Amino acid sequence: MPVIARYAIVTLTPLALLLLGAMVRGEFALAALVWLTLLAAVLDGLLERPAAADGAEPWATRLSVVLALGHLVLLPVALVALAGPALDLGQKIALFLGTASFVGQVSHPNAHELIHRDRALLRGLGVAV
Repeated sequence: MPVIARYAIVTLTPLALLLLGAMVRGEFALAALVWLTLLAAVLDGLLERPAAADGAEPWATRLSVVLALGHLVLLPVALVALAGPALDLGQKIALFLGTASFVGQVSHPNAHELIHRDRALLRGLGVAV
């Protein structure tokens, strides 16, 4: 499996779980929190580090754009779920911590990479995140 596909799995899975946790069932948020704190750490140790040229791949840019757009969707969805009555306290705590962990571990580094891109649209997306 290509390195970029493994990075896509590691980063897009918690995004999907957090969105499901906010919109469908709060237990998905707990799964995202476990993914981000335990499984991602193990997978990070197992993944080979990409070469410097790998960042120029079109798939790496596409993954960065999807993650940035996902971030911009996740924040308001999570805030509405946290403010609403649908989740119990434990689910809200899991959603809050999972979202905060995702923003710190995935969105922030991704935004940092995007703001250093040559294309203004990518830089703007990084700034928005």
